[in-house]
Amino acid sequence: MTSIIAIAATILIDSHFWDFWLWPEFQVFKLNTIENKSSEWGVSPWYWYFAMAIPKSVTIAYPLAMFAIFYKPKRSFIDWGVVELLAPAVIFVGLYSLLPHKELRFIFPALTIFNLAGAIGITKIFKKLSKSQTINLILFVGLLAALCVSAAYSSFLTYISFHNYPGGQAMREFNSEFLYLQQNHNSVKLSQPPNIHIDVYPAMTGVTRFLYENQNIGWRYNRTEYLTDSEKQVFTHLFTDSKRVEGFRLHKPIESYSRVNLKKMEVVFAKSMYILEREDIYQERISYRSPTGTKCADK
Repeated sequence: MTSIIAIAATILIDSHFWDFWLWPEFQVFKLNTIENKSSEWGVSPWYWYFAMAIPKSVTIAYPLAMFAIFYKPKRSFIDWGVVELLAPAVIFVGLYSLLPHKELRFIFPALTIFNLAGAIGITKIFKKLSKSQTINLILFVGLLAALCVSAAYSSFLTYISFHNYPGGQAMREFNSEFLYLQQNHNSVKLSQPPNIHIDVYPAMTGVTRFLYENQNIGWRYNRTEYLTDSEKQVFTHLFTDSKRVEGFRLHKPIESYSRVNLKKMEVVFAKSMYILEREDIYQERISYRSPTGTKCADK
């Protein structure tokens, strides 16, 4: 009954926001498994989840979970209780590993199970590994330090992830900038409201329908793929990873995470996508002046 209620709820909610009837989980299953179209967005080796994604996500919980499995002081080399706990998560990740295209978000539900198994490993260390207070103190300090490093590492990854969605950042900035111009510069009357085309890369890096904030005032957003440069001329603005498109000029570059410079101990950002503006719209916009006498040009 719970499953039926949950499925009904997700169908109703997602159908409302997408404006047509759909079961999102089935659509994902159909796209990724039956049609295998997700491979068009890149492939990874079968071991990627277990060897790279999970260790980076749960950090020290991963080796602690292995310890929890193989440390069993009573007449058994394996703790089958921990194996039983981890089995659904391992099977879940294993099945996803069969798909060529892999993303960390696909296995989010399984990560909490690995963390739980890691907590069991910590419990075993303190309760069963040693009877010496000195050794337990050393273990406590070591685990506390490891947890602090893990927390710092997670915070660092959160910072990087926050700056790894240039599409969403671009749409937020564009929405607020052009809405401000319309609301605060009465002289700015463009020949048409923004008609935005969103390319594949920005769509994959944060542009969602929740950011279509100004549809109620005539703005249009389009995600049609494989358009030629001539077909894109109907749009006023392009969100794309191509710096140059015929008939458009650069409005604003958007930076995102690129790498970590270990020598300087700093995060390096680089231009990864661009907001392009159609030439005639650009000329219209810069021809207006604000009350202070400055042009309403690019920031």
